[in-house]
Amino acid sequence: GQPEENPPNHLVRARLNKTQKYKPLLSYFNDKGYSSVEIVPIVVGALGARDPENEKFLRKICTASYLKLMRKLCVSDSIMWSRDIYIQHRTGKKQYGGPQDPSPGVVQDTDLEELD
Repeated sequence: GQPEENPPNHLVRARLNKTQKYKPLLSYFNDKGYSSVEIVPIVVGALGARDPENEKFLRKICTASYLKLMRKLCVSDSIMWSRDIYIQHRTGKKQYGGPQDPSPGVVQDTDLEELD
């Protein structure tokens, strides 16, 4: 079968959690003199599902062509991170690092045959 995202309300829960997490920033920016501040989390599921609330906000700040590209990049990144987390879980080898920190022992796709 085809893999599925988490339960239907997982994107709503993720958006609410992110909003709560960053809520202290509202008063920080208000204290700095900004009068109109809001938190707009961008939520993407593990398999690339997008929260419809993302689209409402992004249409305000992105051109149509950039929004199309951004959708593709978000899906690609979410799948990449999901893969890396899974491989690290299965092998114990860290899959990611900073640009100057290529992680030693990164599992390549050709190494995955040993997991079957």
